Amino acid sequence: MTALRTWMRWGIWVFALGGALWVLKVTLITANHLSGRDVDSFGVPVLYVAAVILLAIGATAVGAALVRRYPRWAQVLAAVVAIPVLIFLYQAIDAVLKGLFGDVGPWWLPEELGIVATGALCLVGGVLLGRAVGMPWRAHAVDHPAGF
Repeated sequence: MTALRTWMRWGIWVFALGGALWVLKVTLITANHLSGRDVDSFGVPVLYVAAVILLAIGATAVGAALVRRYPRWAQVLAAVVAIPVLIFLYQAIDAVLKGLFGDVGPWWLPEELGIVATGALCLVGGVLLGRAVGMPWRAHAVDHPAGF
């Protein structure tokens, strides 16, 4: 197993963990708001920074994993391009959600909608991709009763 392949297997889970921390951050903001504390208190900045770092690092593994059947140069290129793609994805999701729900809920909610949606997408996508990459590739998919 190559170092790149090993990184794909581990880095995808780092990506999923970053998504989970972004969702947890918004959950903590909600709890702070409901308990009357400042919404950015009680660990929110730590969760934000940790999530961003894990998402950026893990995105490199996701990029490589998405093109894992292509040559190594394409995997490395995808790993490099993955971070700007993640930023673009977040900005697009954030813009759409702010446009749709910009004046709904507490004052801080529009600022967090893109984060919670992107975090959830990264968590679920990372888990699904992690399971797929972790499974051995089958040359004869038709041999399995479910077809995979």
